Amino acid sequence: MGNNHDKTAENQTLKDKLMAIILLETAKDYKKMDSDLVTECVDFLVELEGKERLTKEEIEQRVNEIPFKGKVTALNSYAKKKLRAKRVAIIAAVLAVLITLFGMLAIGSGDTVTEFFRQIGDSISTFLNDGPKEHSGITFYKNDKTITYSSLEEFKESEGVDILYPTWLPEDEKIIEIRYLITGETELYTLRSNEPDHSIEVELEAELAEDFLLNWTKKEVASHLVYYMNVPEYVQASFVYENNLYCVKSDTEDNLFRIIENLKEIS
Repeated sequence: MGNNHDKTAENQTLKDKLMAIILLETAKDYKKMDSDLVTECVDFLVELEGKERLTKEEIEQRVNEIPFKGKVTALNSYAKKKLRAKRVAIIAAVLAVLITLFGMLAIGSGDTVTEFFRQIGDSISTFLNDGPKEHSGITFYKNDKTITYSSLEEFKESEGVDILYPTWLPEDEKIIEIRYLITGETELYTLRSNEPDHSIEVELEAELAEDFLLNWTKKEVASHLVYYMNVPEYVQASFVYENNLYCVKSDTEDNLFRIIENLKEIS
């Protein structure tokens, strides 16, 4: 009996982690979203739920249930836009699986996902209408709440989120979006800039997984013990500060380290 209970709890924790990865990855700019990672997570999640993979017809049927501006008549209509079509197809598949498994009611902690679906639906419209919009202020997404703040200082004062904030980004870049996600024991804030090359994720009350960082390069940056790695599309670094795990992504090592050097507390 005890073993079954432990296995169920372990599976739920794994599902929560997979869901966190899926939500964070699909929240990125479509040019930087790792479609293969999302696909693998979705397939694993479906397997854990003991369900069959959805067919293309089932996916397209569920796309019609997703609230967003505009209308996707068929994924094949955008075959000529191969990159965008792939991203739209992946997002649609993710939404279809989430709708099937969770009925648009809750994820792990019980938070509503309707607002998340609306956000992704609006993103699909943006992709199909040739590019992103101009942004003013910082949009904060938390559960079913969406608020726009004029600055990081205003966000910090209103929301009381005590983390390190970027005080430097490359020229013409700024933070335009902050997303809050809680699923199971995972609680995250993601700060995204107007360009997809730079983002900062902060997992509260988390530690570095030592076995995960065996192949990462270690370096001290602004008194932080940073582990970083270069991948084909970006360079990524992780470090812990006051029991929170920071994951910073950038286009070059120089920009990455300068961003980390300029992560500061806002009083």
